[in-house]
Amino acid sequence: MKKTLVIALALVVALASCANPTLAAFGEVAEGAKPALARPESRAISLTAPDAYEQDDYQSNAKAIATTGALQEHNFYDDAYDWYSFAATAGKVYVIESFVSGYTDTTLTVYDGSTQKAYNDDKATSDYGSRISFTAPLTKTYTVKCYSYGGAKGSNLGYSISVTGPTATTAYSVTYNANGATSGTVPVDTATYASGATVTTKLNTGNLAKTGYLFSGWNTNATGTGTTYAPGATFTMGSANVTLYAKWTASSSGGTFTENLSLPVAVRDYYRSAYGLSGSALKTALKNIVTSTHTIKTYTGLWTMYQSTDVAPNGKVWDMYSSTSSDGTSAAYWFTFVVDQDTGSGSVEGEYYNREHTWPNSTFGGTANAAAYADGHSLTPTDKIVNNRRSNYSYGEVGTATWTSLNGSKLGSARTGLGYTGTVFEPISFYKGDHARMHFYQALRYYGDSKFLSCAWAASGAKLLPWYDAMLRSWASADPVSAKEIARNNAVQAWQGNRNPFIDYPELIGLLSLTE
Repeated sequence: MKKTLVIALALVVALASCANPTLAAFGEVAEGAKPALARPESRAISLTAPDAYEQDDYQSNAKAIATTGALQEHNFYDDAYDWYSFAATAGKVYVIESFVSGYTDTTLTVYDGSTQKAYNDDKATSDYGSRISFTAPLTKTYTVKCYSYGGAKGSNLGYSISVTGPTATTAYSVTYNANGATSGTVPVDTATYASGATVTTKLNTGNLAKTGYLFSGWNTNATGTGTTYAPGATFTMGSANVTLYAKWTASSSGGTFTENLSLPVAVRDYYRSAYGLSGSALKTALKNIVTSTHTIKTYTGLWTMYQSTDVAPNGKVWDMYSSTSSDGTSAAYWFTFVVDQDTGSGSVEGEYYNREHTWPNSTFGGTANAAAYADGHSLTPTDKIVNNRRSNYSYGEVGTATWTSLNGSKLGSARTGLGYTGTVFEPISFYKGDHARMHFYQALRYYGDSKFLSCAWAASGAKLLPWYDAMLRSWASADPVSAKEIARNNAVQAWQGNRNPFIDYPELIGLLSLTE
């Protein structure tokens, strides 16, 4: 009798499994029936017509459903389960929800292949249906099984299902327009930005130039009447693509040099004889000012000068070839005045600092040109090894680097479109404006000096070549005069008597020609 009972029970279990082969394949058993409730049909679902997607009865034929939250209307007409699939992105949350309109209830199960990832048979509300909040562990397609509670099926058992994924973020672009430039190339921003994101404007790395005009930054209107952004400035992205136009300011070569009343009286008085002048007369007057007030010092004396002209906030040497911040608060390594002064030895960065002729002395006669050889306005304290690597190469913009210093300064072949094809040395962006204004000073102070020979960046007489002049103007615009430069200008004047006009009056570059 016991044996007969055991066989009978086994037969019942086997029949139950065969009745729903899909459930058995995924290790599930049919859920028990819930109390039947008469519910109003809240959606216009056909409860008498067969399901339009009867091919979704198996996981292999799962019906793809968008993750937009749109409802798919269905009916448990011929069976008690339907399969769906949706594409998910790793880490994103997807809400899968069923809504019952007929006289049944549903359960939902999410699968990755045959592995169950999530299950729910009730919403948090009193309404029948189910809801799963699922965080996708991988970027892939997952499947969902919607099962009629208790295995119920029939023409009156309708439901809807939806999958709601993350809201797509609209991305906006920033495009740069040359706006009539006669040479150079516009920068390209390949990034996209969501509304509210911070955008940093590009530098004029392609050396855009326009004959008779100065590059003055970027503007939201081609006429220059919109919002102006300096290169490197930031703005908040709105809800539309942005085009930034090169802003051009007419060259004031025919204008006059005007006194800036916001400067200290002593600085204003230094240029007193040049105010009101323009063109070649202004250039001659400024050259006379910076030459007549220049007391020639010794090359050895620079060690002492640096202790007042190039001091970082922490009291160490402010070396632009090792500094890693615009305000001098960080560096790849630090030098201590006197202690780390070049002794003639050293083989790696960070050991010693020496005296860098930013305009290589091999191009102007070396020690035979005493004024230029020890001119504090163009000689700076720098790491010995980086100085040696720079050698007598021109400053420039590197296309392919063959060597990079610990602070990011680069040596390598000039980038395409620069206007020069040789090897160049590129300082980091924080100090490009500093070096540009040093060389503007050189081209003014030593204009016409026969000891200044033709070289990669200048014609004889310290006349800047057009490609170099355009690049320096771009650097000066992108990296405006800093507090460091102002302090250094004052300290160099205290040492040798003259000033760098392009630090006191940056606008002078628009009033003067330094190429002829």
